[in-house]
Amino acid sequence: MRLNELFACKWSDITSLDDEFPHIHVQRTVDSHHTGGGQVTKKPKTRAGNRFIPLPSRLVRRLKKMQPKNATGFIFPTKSGTAIDCHNFYRTWHTILRATARECPSCHTKRPTSWKCSCGHLVTHNAIKCSKCQQKRPISWTCPTCGTMVTEVAHKTHEIRHNYASVLANKYDYPDTVIAGWLGHKSVSVLQNTYMHKPPNYGNLLDGVFNKKRKPKKT
Repeated sequence: MRLNELFACKWSDITSLDDEFPHIHVQRTVDSHHTGGGQVTKKPKTRAGNRFIPLPSRLVRRLKKMQPKNATGFIFPTKSGTAIDCHNFYRTWHTILRATARECPSCHTKRPTSWKCSCGHLVTHNAIKCSKCQQKRPISWTCPTCGTMVTEVAHKTHEIRHNYASVLANKYDYPDTVIAGWLGHKSVSVLQNTYMHKPPNYGNLLDGVFNKKRKPKKT
């Protein structure tokens, strides 16, 4: 789902556990930046945006356990009961991304607890800026044990949609029309031109197709 579609989902949009094919109904989107101010819910971006997305039974059970008693509102609400917006979400998302760079992936040495600014001031690594010269904290650090360069990667959540489409097509051979329907695209060409990415072994796959030996005809 697009973020604004996800934030607009309500508990009533999730199928019951007794359903043979669990799903979630995407039927609205949240707009927190419209000209009138406040927050409003609208129809999805396109007609194809109103769709049903299948969910694993395990995920439905977990969501139902998270559901407050008699709750019918948004699945991800603010304290005031409105849907969270991108600003709320990305504050947590960026915290998670920074946390992924706290350990060296090669030798698992923890990141140093402090960094030395170019002005010579020693700052704790939790600080985003140097309190002396206001210079921002470096986004990468060198592991003192093995010398590996570790970088805080600024991934965007929209990349998950692209990855979802590519995995379904390249690994599980789902039809393009089915994937486009789940993503909410009104045209398969949007999926093929923008969302589909070549797998890492793309060259080997092509080589295997073109050089595949034909089976001898039975006489």
